[in-house]
Amino acid sequence: MGPCRKPTLDRSAPLGFSAALLLLASLTATQADAQTTPLTTPLTLAQAQRLLVTSSPELRLERLGTDKAEAQVSEARSAYWPSLDVFGSYQALTEKNHIAITLPPPSNTHIDRTMGDYDREEYAVDLTLPLFGGGARRQQVLSRTAAVYATQAGTQAQENALALRLAAIYCAWHSADAAGKVQGEVATRYRDYAERVTAQVKQGAALPSQASTARARWLNAQAELQAAQDNRDSIGRAAALLLGLSPETPVTFAAEAPAASLVTSGLTSAATRPDLLALDRSAESLDHQQSGLIGQRFPSLTGMVGYRLANPGLNLGTNDYMHYGVFGLQARWNLFDGFRNRSQRAQLEAQQASVRVDKERRSAAWTEAEHSADRRLARMELSLQAARAALEAARETQSEKEAQHRQGAATDLERIDSQVQTLRAAQQVENLEWQQVLATWQKRFANGETMMFLEGG
Repeated sequence: MGPCRKPTLDRSAPLGFSAALLLLASLTATQADAQTTPLTTPLTLAQAQRLLVTSSPELRLERLGTDKAEAQVSEARSAYWPSLDVFGSYQALTEKNHIAITLPPPSNTHIDRTMGDYDREEYAVDLTLPLFGGGARRQQVLSRTAAVYATQAGTQAQENALALRLAAIYCAWHSADAAGKVQGEVATRYRDYAERVTAQVKQGAALPSQASTARARWLNAQAELQAAQDNRDSIGRAAALLLGLSPETPVTFAAEAPAASLVTSGLTSAATRPDLLALDRSAESLDHQQSGLIGQRFPSLTGMVGYRLANPGLNLGTNDYMHYGVFGLQARWNLFDGFRNRSQRAQLEAQQASVRVDKERRSAAWTEAEHSADRRLARMELSLQAARAALEAARETQSEKEAQHRQGAATDLERIDSQVQTLRAAQQVENLEWQQVLATWQKRFANGETMMFLEGG
């Protein structure tokens, strides 16, 4: 095993968040679109996080949402550009063009003529430019821009939440790996004992029931070893799915610093959390949409220039093609729309109220999460003290059994049982140390810090 490296949090990174703390239950999360290439190289926590940022299906979906929001900004800005249209038409008439007029005095001549033929063609190119729309275009651009910032903050929040989930998997994997190693040692000792007792039975130095008991202990230890290895591999597959890898080969983590040395102090609070920032941006987007709807109640003005090629043209008495230009302004003012604008503003007001309530709820949840993290750390410290005391007691018991065994006052099985109890007590201490690591990171997550892990020296 190579030199241990200590993963630490990058305290200078941007702040992150999640809707709620993700605990070890999230280890069962699955992703349907995992990559097909398995990963066989053990990962440090920092390496796993870099892979998470680049390959996680969840983060890829978040970034696609940001791409969509940015495209919507471009769509909103297109309203400032002129529109160039080409069109043509053909009309067949049941009657020819007819003119009937009486000239004014002194001529008083009456003209009654049928002109042209039974159809009309027209081809046109028009360039139109909206000149004024009550500010609706500008508000739409501002609304879409705020929505982009909201999705970016949401992506940062999701990245931070997934980093905490990865940290939970990392701690659980190391704890499960340590449990498997301890159980492997237990199985080896019971196997050696069973082999010794079996040989003694053949020599007449032990009873067959003793061999059966020893074999039962060994088989039970083997079953527990398999369960521990399966649990570790299951956690590794959960890591693979989280990282966007194929679960065919479970992810393994490199040996780093001992669990106890990973616990850090000096926690700081965040002034702004990305999830709350995303809600603020969403509220800003809704405010601009409200202003845009108000702008729609003003008159709009559009300018137009165009080119026409028609048969007949402006001279209806001919049957020839004529080309000519047109230009002008069009003013439009909607005076009644069936209360559509008012209904849309009512919907936006409801959305704004919903965002405010959601922010209040999330803020309260974060406050409670901070208090819960403090209590969890306090409980973890007490549990560790109890586990360390139990380990010390197990070591004393083992020492006593070793002495008794040398004096013939304790059986070989009793001596091995005391060794196993010491191994399991030590493994319980290590398990709680990893839980303390996770609880510390959860505390920093609740305080608003970004889960950015660095390679330790």
